[in-house]
Amino acid sequence: VAGIGRISTLTEEEMLKRYHTTHDDENIDEELTLALCRYIIQSSYGDGAILIFFPGWLEISEFSMLLESSAPFNNTSKFWILPLHSGIASQDQR
Repeated sequence: VAGIGRISTLTEEEMLKRYHTTHDDENIDEELTLALCRYIIQSSYGDGAILIFFPGWLEISEFSMLLESSAPFNNTSKFWILPLHSGIASQDQR
């Protein structure tokens, strides 16, 4: 972290403390998560998968709907969006 005319080094604890004062861990930033997914596919080579963990079914289903309506993830011939949760029967998760 650079200040005006000086350079200081933050410890991991200080960085974590700053993060917690500026971010609410109870709220998921869906736009940031979507931007990260786009970055991952743009900077990756070849096929792969992105696994995202959310705290509950509501967050999983909301983000799934966001992906399904957002380019390039709405291209069903290229992307599979598979919402998985322990509360859903295994046969319904395929």
